[in-house]
Amino acid sequence: DFNLYAISIDFPRNAEQFVNRVTEANWPFPAFHDFNREFQAVMPGNLNGLPQTFVLDKDGNIVYHSRKFIPGDEDKLFEAIQKL
Repeated sequence: DFNLYAISIDFPRNAEQFVNRVTEANWPFPAFHDFNREFQAVMPGNLNGLPQTFVLDKDGNIVYHSRKFIPGDEDKLFEAIQKL
């Protein structure tokens, strides 16, 4: 069991694009736009190099972290989730 969230820290002027992407793709998980960039302040590396993927365990420890996206990253992400 796990929860998946999408959090955009893009500029407010791009919020409509984010909402449209979420709506058109019918994402089955919650998606948020962090207009105040508060998420950026609590995550490591100030979220430099987007997109980034984090997997946290039940205690809030980061057990997987990936910057950018390279084909094959989805396999590593799947493995990290299975280890939970």
